[in-house]
Amino acid sequence: MNPDEVVTLLLCVFFAGWFSYWIFSEWFYARRKNPRAHFAETIQYGKTKTTVLDFAAATRLSARRTRRFLDAKAKEFGGICDINEVGDATYYFGDSKQKLLKDKL
Repeated sequence: MNPDEVVTLLLCVFFAGWFSYWIFSEWFYARRKNPRAHFAETIQYGKTKTTVLDFAAATRLSARRTRRFLDAKAKEFGGICDINEVGDATYYFGDSKQKLLKDKL
């Protein structure tokens, strides 16, 4: 192989890799759901109880970002976070919050 062929081959490999990465990232981000829209949709349809795992799976956010988002929404809308003995966090808003508070009393 002469040097021109090597350079051409390397450029083709580089652009093929870059294009593959770009396609994958577009596909991944297209499947990610906006957390605000998912939260509004969840509350609108009457599901006023959610776990970090459920919300993270639906929005494709990391657990840490999901927890921060739900903490902010709980503060904003007067929701509460209940952490069970295993350490799983469940967030309650609206009717679910009232029911949880009655059950705890």
